[in-house]
This record gives sequence, structure tokens and C-alpha cells, in this order.
Amino acid sequence: MPNKRRNIKTDRPTSNRQETLRKILLQKKGEATRILEEQIGHQFNDDLQKRIDHVLDTGDQAMLDMAEELDLSLLEMRNKNLRAINDALQRLREGTYGICDGCASEIPEKRLMVMPFTLFCVECQQKQEILEKIEKEEDRFK
Repeated sequence: MPNKRRNIKTDRPTSNRQETLRKILLQKKGEATRILEEQIGHQFNDDLQKRIDHVLDTGDQAMLDMAEELDLSLLEMRNKNLRAINDALQRLREGTYGICDGCASEIPEKRLMVMPFTLFCVECQQKQEILEKIEKEEDRFK
């Protein structure tokens, strides 16, 4: 899907919509940062304590390794969300935030409140997902 986002930085005063969206993004960024910091601190403290307190047998070690892998996957996902929020804040500064990459229309505020780092309106997102599904199916048969 072609990228139709406007790359024009506006010099006009911040609109109410932009200010509302900026507040939403900053709130989401704060939440994501806090959760990441808590999870990182918790994970390292727990893992260190488990390793100190116990001499683990093979089964215990396997369970601990699996739990660590899950924790790392969650950290990775949350870090990806934080990067997406930071990218959205950059687009807001550039004046391109809230503009659909597919059709260049304004993404509704309600959608941005739920998915603050989305690049597409609902209709274009559905088209994008269909294209990705088709590409995935084509790759399966190669």
C-alpha cells in the first residue's frame, strides 16, 4: 500500500486535536515506560534470587528458562510498543500524526485513543491485513 502521508511540517499553532493526541501519547508512553521498568527490575531480582536460593534440577531449570523466555518476549513486545509511541510523537511534531498512510485521511480520534501508534484508518488497516495474509499464503507455497 503506497505511503501517502504528508511530509509537511506545519507552523500553525497546535490544534485541540493535536494537543489531545499529544496528551494521549505522553500518557501511553509514561505507562509503557513504567511497566517496562517494573518488569525489568522484577525479572532481574526474581531470577537472581531463584538462582541464589536453589540448586535447580533439570526440570526446575527448564521451567525457569521457559518463564524467562516468556518474560523476555513480553519485554520485547512492550519495548516495540514504546518505540511505536515515540515514532508517533515524532510524527506529531512533524504534523503528520493521525494521517492515514493508506488514504491520507484523518484517522478518527477514537481509533487513536485505542491504538495511539496506528498508521492506518480502520478501512486501510483491514486492506493491509488482507494483503499481508495473501503474501503470507504466497510465501507458504514457494
